[in-house]
Formats: sequence, C-alpha cells, structure tokens
Amino acid sequence: MEIKTRNVISQIEANKKHLANIQSLVYNRQALLDDYASKSRVQNNLRIQYENDRLKQFKNEVKESKETVDLSKREYERVSSLLPDGYVSVADVDKAKTKYQETKAAYEGKRAQVEQSESQIKAAKRGLQVEGSQSISFHEARKRDLEIEILNLKQQAVEAQLQVDLNEAELEKLKEQIKNKREVIIRMPVSGVIWSLSAKSGENIQQHQSIVKIINCQARWAEAFVAEKDLGKVYIGAPVTVKSLNADSKVWDGYIQSIRGGSNRVKVGEDVDILPPELVRRQMAIRVEVNWEDYDENQLVNPREFCQVGNSVEVSFKKQPRASKKRF
Repeated sequence: MEIKTRNVISQIEANKKHLANIQSLVYNRQALLDDYASKSRVQNNLRIQYENDRLKQFKNEVKESKETVDLSKREYERVSSLLPDGYVSVADVDKAKTKYQETKAAYEGKRAQVEQSESQIKAAKRGLQVEGSQSISFHEARKRDLEIEILNLKQQAVEAQLQVDLNEAELEKLKEQIKNKREVIIRMPVSGVIWSLSAKSGENIQQHQSIVKIINCQARWAEAFVAEKDLGKVYIGAPVTVKSLNADSKVWDGYIQSIRGGSNRVKVGEDVDILPPELVRRQMAIRVEVNWEDYDENQLVNPREFCQVGNSVEVSFKKQPRASKKRF
C-alpha cells in the first residue's frame, strides 16, 4: 500500500506539472491574443477612417459627375433639336451624343466606387475585408486562431485538473487505509520454519489466499535410492539406520514407509531436490520414516537450516543393499 501511495503521489506531481504547463500556455496565448486584438482594432479603425475619407471623395466626384452628365445631356438635346433646320450637321449631333454617353458612363463608375467604399466600411466594422485574396485581415485571422487554441487549452486544463482531483481523492483514501491499518498476528496450525512467502508487506490479499508455506519439522522423511537389482532385498517396514553426513554425524532409527517404482517415477522433495535423469532410470526411490528424537518444537531453530531439510544422509539397511546418499 505504501508503494501504491508513492505512485499516486508521483502521478499527482506529474499531473500538476502538466496542468501548470497548460495554464502557462493559456496565459501566453491570451497575452498574444490581446496584442492581436488591439492591433486588429487599430487596423480596422484606420481602414474605416480611410474608407470614410474615400467615400467622401467619391461622393463629391459623383456630385460633380452628375452635373457634368446633366450638362452634356442638355447640350446633346440642344444640338439634336437644331439638326432638322440644318443649323448643325449629323456629325455635330453624334459628337454631342458621344460626349453625353461618356459622361454618363463616368458617372456610373463613380457611383460604383461609392457603393464599394460603403461595403468596405461595413466589412471593416465586422473585421472583414472585401478586397484581396483573404476574407479577413491577418490580425483578425490570427486572433480567431488564438481564440480556438485557448479554448482547446482551457479544456485540457479542465481535464488535467479533474485528473489531479481524482488522484488526490485516491491519495486521501489510501492515507485513510494506512491510518486504519493494523498489525495482525497469524497463528499457524503447526510449528515449523517458513519455506516461502507468496504475499508482500502492504499487499492486498483475498480470503483463503495462501501467503506463506511452512515446513513441518515433525513430518520430515528421508528418501533413499536403491539399485533396481537390489530391490528384492528390501521391504516395507524394514528397519533402517539414518546417519547425517554433516559434521555432527548424528544417527536416527527409522523404517521403510513406501517403495516407489516405474519408469520415470521419482518426484523428489517438492522444491527441495531434483534427481539427475540418469539416476531416475537406474535407481528406485524408497521413502524412509525417521524418528527425529533430537527435534524440540519449543526450541528456536536457525531459519537458514530449514530443520535440516535438504541435507544429505546415509541410509543403511539390515540386509545391505547398495545404499545411496540423498537429500530429504
């Protein structure tokens, strides 16, 4: 649980750092947005002022052009009225007509300029531009891009803050569990020595889960291996002598409990010893029940000795078959 708590704390620190980076980006982008917004307003105001000046100029030109059109129209009408009496030639009439048409076209052009200038002013007030390849100005386009980017960053910040909140809630839960954590004394049904642990400190365990394996020092036995040709010289219940091959050379009495046979039949010690394959083929396994008179369950043992499990002994039979040495 302590390891999980440290992992959650590391996640909180990482998520807070990520959140701080996002907030810093939002701050920088907001400052940039304000700058572009200011420049965009200044640019639009200048464009509006420019277009207003142009509109005023175009309106004056339209007024002057209208007067010129009216004058040329009256001149054309006057010349046309003199043609039937022969006071003017056809060429004079055509000349007056052409001039009238030219002044009228110029007038229509000036009116179009006025309309275009009015459209430019309306577009500028909305941050748009009519002329050019872009529909909006550069500053306005960059401002809108920044607004979208800031919106996305703020969404990321919300998600990062939510993750921090979840981690902190999990941390508080773990702290509460650690606070309520109690040490429990586990009592074993038998005395012995711990052989292996299947659960670690702070680990959550389930009901009926195995957490430790224990060697029952009162239930030890010895295994001897006899050549197949000598198997007829031994029998179940036969008395034997078991001698330790350690420096103490202790001797115990025992008897043959079982004889196992068959091809590839020996399974030795369960995590204690592995028999070489050639011995499996040439020898038979005999289990010997031993009277361990020297064992006192109330006496402390060295855990490294594992009640001498795995040590080698020499098993002697009354009828001397070829004995072998084997760990038990």
